[in-house]
Amino acid sequence: MRTQELSDRIKLLLRSAHGLDVFVTNNENEAFILERNLIKKWMPKFNIVLRDDKQYPLLRIDPKEPYPTIAVVRRIKNDQALYFGPYSSANSMREALRVIHKVFPIRKCKGPIKPRSRPCVNFQMKRCLGPCQSGLVDVQTYNTLVRHVVAFLQGKVKGLVEELKQEMHKASETLEFEKAAILRDRIKAIQRVVEPQSVTSSGLEDKDVIGISLGEGHTHVVVMAIRGGILQNLTSHRLTGSSTLEEGLEAFVKQYYPSLGPIAPGKIVLPAKISEIGEIEDWLSEFCQKHISIKEAKDSAEKRLIRMAMNNAKRLMEEWENKKEQVLLELQRYLHLRRYPKKIECVDISNLFGSQAVGSIVCFVDGRPNKSQYKSFIIKGVQGIDDYSMMREVVLRRIKHGELPDLLLLDGGKGHLNAVYSLLRDLNLPDPPELASIAKGSQDSSSEEKEDKIYVLGRKDPIKLSKSHPVLHFLMSIRDEAHRRAIQLHRKRSLKEIKDSSLKKIPHLGPKRIKLLLSHFGSVEAIKDSPPEELAKLPGISLRLAQSIIHFLTQEKT
Repeated sequence: MRTQELSDRIKLLLRSAHGLDVFVTNNENEAFILERNLIKKWMPKFNIVLRDDKQYPLLRIDPKEPYPTIAVVRRIKNDQALYFGPYSSANSMREALRVIHKVFPIRKCKGPIKPRSRPCVNFQMKRCLGPCQSGLVDVQTYNTLVRHVVAFLQGKVKGLVEELKQEMHKASETLEFEKAAILRDRIKAIQRVVEPQSVTSSGLEDKDVIGISLGEGHTHVVVMAIRGGILQNLTSHRLTGSSTLEEGLEAFVKQYYPSLGPIAPGKIVLPAKISEIGEIEDWLSEFCQKHISIKEAKDSAEKRLIRMAMNNAKRLMEEWENKKEQVLLELQRYLHLRRYPKKIECVDISNLFGSQAVGSIVCFVDGRPNKSQYKSFIIKGVQGIDDYSMMREVVLRRIKHGELPDLLLLDGGKGHLNAVYSLLRDLNLPDPPELASIAKGSQDSSSEEKEDKIYVLGRKDPIKLSKSHPVLHFLMSIRDEAHRRAIQLHRKRSLKEIKDSSLKKIPHLGPKRIKLLLSHFGSVEAIKDSPPEELAKLPGISLRLAQSIIHFLTQEKT
């Protein structure tokens, strides 16, 4: 179809689109059904109504109330109420409410019931049973309706329809034809909203099916959310850092599901076993206040869903790998680099109170880690806490190793950038690498400076990219890899110092206290030269033990 043959709406959609996400299904029918489910859930702009930027609204029903209603909330409280969601947007939540109030005549008014001389217009429209006027509906009848709403929100549609059919037939047999007609219309309305689906799971349980794909320095995870036996949504997640399949699954489960709390599904289906599965199950069950089981796919239905999730994760990984060249081109454009950043190296410093300082350099070629060119350095020429001088030392020693990268990325802020720039300027290299630094955003939830910032030479203010920007994600993954390696080397050196330390000879001084002393004071010499009162300020170190430590070190020295 030629562009001029497209409708105005489709032309506008194409001009407004920023990207395209693809989900792999087993056949065309599943693709159509999944498309419908996603439209219902996400309420995209060109399908129904304008999207809302608000995130994570939930629906709350308190069954302890005599005439419960549905409230919209943003937080889950430990109040024994029922919560449903979270919904992807305020619009999708409002659509769910609209359907509920159309199918089930539950009250719309908020707060406790206030007696009225006559019910509101919703009663006249048969959209409410009128609990606000005495005698119109009893508590038992109203709570039965609330129970039906809960079953609908939980996805237990098949059982709900069967129950309504039985009530309809019973009403018809007792000649309550008006009630039977109301129930018939309710059944039809429910069936129109939730039509028979083929993308389903065996059974009617709520569970997540997880697919995973491993790459160099990152992992893609796909979560297929199945509620009431129906595939409701697919979400994708990316983890930075290299891992095995089991490590990636374990890391994801531990990081993702605690954030869901009580609305986490009761079952998590994995493509492989993970270690300490029993302990993780117990921990998540306690954290989420419900029993959660973690299982490897066994039956044919679950294995079919696992294959679908794995195919989607694999496709996302392939897309990510194919985007590397485009990301590098965008990196060159956003950072105003003179040349294409084929080879990027990142420098990170790790030290604790100036002790055991190390430097790490990781190398990425064509957007992928090249571990054969990773380098590690023990800081030798800097005493105390001086990150700038440490980074200058590491860069200077790196230069002596030969071929330099196209872009040298520094883990730090503008001060680190200027310190290394002055070093390169003084060396007057014939073809110096271009420089940039990436500073981590504030971890304070009340701070407005949460996003990472990128600094380049000749620019006063940092380059700010949205937290979802691929260039920022790419630079963060490089920085995280350098940081991981630096921490690893620093921990190795600290353990060696503890192993070789003369502090081990002191009675009642175990590895934890030795590590605490060395981390705080930096060296055995610094500990010996400190007054006992300073040592006693540390947790687990009494004044008597501090005096014994100083005495032992002084005696050993003499």
